[in-house]
Amino acid sequence: MVKKRPALSTGTALRDRLAGRWVPSLEEERERVRREPMVAALREGLRALIANASLAQGRIPQEVSIPSTDRELLRERLAVLTRIPDLIAHLQERREEDALAAARSLTAVLQQPRSTAIVLAWAVLAAFDRWARAAGEPHLEEWWEKWGLREVVAEVVGEDVDLVGALVIGEPRSAASQEDKKADSRWQVADTFLLRRWLGVHEYEGVTYFRKEPFEMWVGWMFFVQVVETLAVGADEDAWVKEAVRLYRGARALLERAEEVGWRWEEID
Repeated sequence: MVKKRPALSTGTALRDRLAGRWVPSLEEERERVRREPMVAALREGLRALIANASLAQGRIPQEVSIPSTDRELLRERLAVLTRIPDLIAHLQERREEDALAAARSLTAVLQQPRSTAIVLAWAVLAAFDRWARAAGEPHLEEWWEKWGLREVVAEVVGEDVDLVGALVIGEPRSAASQEDKKADSRWQVADTFLLRRWLGVHEYEGVTYFRKEPFEMWVGWMFFVQVVETLAVGADEDAWVKEAVRLYRGARALLERAEEVGWRWEEID
């Protein structure tokens, strides 16, 4: 059942905020008064979560309650993150070329300086976006700029802020069906404004290009979060390993395609 949106705040909070000054839109100011506490709660919850976590060590707090999030989704993702080191070990045990390469890719993500902050920000934002859609609130794209969510995420991940947003709203689908999975099909890249900004999409002499380094980082992270989503579904160890390898092959094919087309944006898909 879709939840009803809370009633707009029209009382003393709005009057105190305005203090007699003129604003272009009273309706927008009401929305701002109502939404600022939600954003503040996300800021506080995210900071507390990151302060007590280490992704590389599989130390992720489980007893977490952050308002304005789908708490079941968040609990599932946090539980899965504790199992990533074990999955890497299982991949390494296979001693197969692609399994070892998948393990190296996951390990490279774990070793990034802000890996814990990035993945926890992704998990919280994904849970927030699920909650917002169910509650009839704007989608993440509007919260990102207009209501200050980008600033909240930037406080914990720094310059990687748009990477986190792109991971939430622009997940590529490497397979839509069981037959697609058998074919190890290449990812289809979702063209979103956050991904464009993260990749530095720009035009030169009539051709639109994107930057190599942020693209490689995005692909590595997208592979990581898709592995997390796979683990969240629930399967035995052998199925986890096979799916991780399949996803790795899709990521590798996308990187090869990017180099093949000379980092031209219109041709990457």
